[in-house]
Amino acid sequence: MIYLSYVALVLFGIFFTGAAALKLSRHPHFIEEFDSMRIPYVLAYVSGSVEIICGPALIAGIWIPAAAGIASAILFCVMLGASLTNFLSVGRGLKMAIGVLVVFALPMLLIALYYMDATMSVLTAITGA
Repeated sequence: MIYLSYVALVLFGIFFTGAAALKLSRHPHFIEEFDSMRIPYVLAYVSGSVEIICGPALIAGIWIPAAAGIASAILFCVMLGASLTNFLSVGRGLKMAIGVLVVFALPMLLIALYYMDATMSVLTAITGA
């Protein structure tokens, strides 16, 4: 099971880092996507900034499990927002929202749960609780 989680961490880490780089560099595809949803491009900068940090943190999770837990929990929240945005956007609707939930949000939730013990032990050590 651990090797499957490593594969997921690397693949999602590469994907989110690449998507973030494209969003932050104002790639024409993302400009068109955000224009078609009638969403200000500043949200692309926000999600890209989160993804550019969390993507490599997922990969680092192979050696630092708490990094994978924290990054995947954050990305789960971001993907919930992306799903809601797709659902509420004109011309996107339920199919796109479910796609984002299944392909991105659900795996991030599963990774966060898989690494929850390591994450909680680090957070407990930091807060002293």
